[in-house]
Amino acid sequence: MIRYNWEVIKKHTKGDASKILKYFENVFVLKGEMYSFLEQNSWAKSIYISTEDKNSFLLDIDQLIINADNATDEERVVYLDLASKRDYFTYMNTRGTVIFLPLWKNTYPVDKLKLNRLLNIESKNIYFLYENEGE
Repeated sequence: MIRYNWEVIKKHTKGDASKILKYFENVFVLKGEMYSFLEQNSWAKSIYISTEDKNSFLLDIDQLIINADNATDEERVVYLDLASKRDYFTYMNTRGTVIFLPLWKNTYPVDKLKLNRLLNIESKNIYFLYENEGE
């Protein structure tokens, strides 16, 4: 699991999908290259320093970044955005069993979400392809 501050990430990358994905890959997946990446990118450095309030969480970030080759950058960013809307305290209080997002918390057109290859919509909930209950 990783925790991050989605609002800070969006602010410092100006919502640029490629920068957002590059940040997640370099900081959370390719940890060995993290320090050189942060030194070379002022926006990445400002994100990393500013994430004290890490109110968003993701499970299996490696799987999303590495294996979602068939998805577009936009689909990946929607995945990250929706995942950030979940309540971390609910996740902790249910011992990791509530990892979905209730559909009513969604800010995207539902028809668009149904086309996203990284999401499943079932029983008024949004499930994330690379997360499994109880992990």
